[in-house]
Amino acid sequence: RRSREGAFARAAKDGEGKDFDFRGVLRLRGLPHDAREKDLRAFFDTTAEGDFVEFVPVFRRGKQTGDAYVVMATEEAAAAAREAKHRANFAGGRRQVEVLASTRG
Repeated sequence: RRSREGAFARAAKDGEGKDFDFRGVLRLRGLPHDAREKDLRAFFDTTAEGDFVEFVPVFRRGKQTGDAYVVMATEEAAAAAREAKHRANFAGGRRQVEVLASTRG
């Protein structure tokens, strides 16, 4: 019989072994509804070989909500991006984007 502690430890990783406690994830709020990955790359001043890894927009009823998750290569890169970009203007506009810490889980 397996212990509950073991079940929680197993649940902390997804099927690909990704750590759900990884803190290299940022939650963005206040994005334009038409924001794309290239816009986020420009916002974070990164390139494909840099710290920016993945952009995951949030949809509700088939429409983008203005929220998204960005996965950075390292927790340190995420912390630096959060500090530099929280409440920064997005794409030269008047819209301030909130950049918040998150996890994979």
